[in-house]
Amino acid sequence: MKADLTGRIAFLAAAPTSRGKSLLGAYWQGQPLTRGTAILAKCCECMGYYRDGRVDCQIVACPLYGFMPYREGQRDECPAENIASNSLHGGPGLGSAEELDPPVPG
Repeated sequence: MKADLTGRIAFLAAAPTSRGKSLLGAYWQGQPLTRGTAILAKCCECMGYYRDGRVDCQIVACPLYGFMPYREGQRDECPAENIASNSLHGGPGLGSAEELDPPVPG
């Protein structure tokens, strides 16, 4: 095991039980994951190992958000359809799309 993962594995061991916790640990120990289990493991890592609780991340711009294990709402709705009204496009938070991707001077 790489030294840089030793601390992460110890930190993960102290995290609350969640969907993805054991999968992430298994991956770090060299075990292969399926596409679905890799998504659960990545959500666990991205959410700080759910140290603040198992809640919806609400990052609707994430391509994995539709598979987020603690997502609120319908699983079959496409979050991408709602991106035009979320923070990436003028909603609260990040500002307008122009601010995020300004035109290149030409």
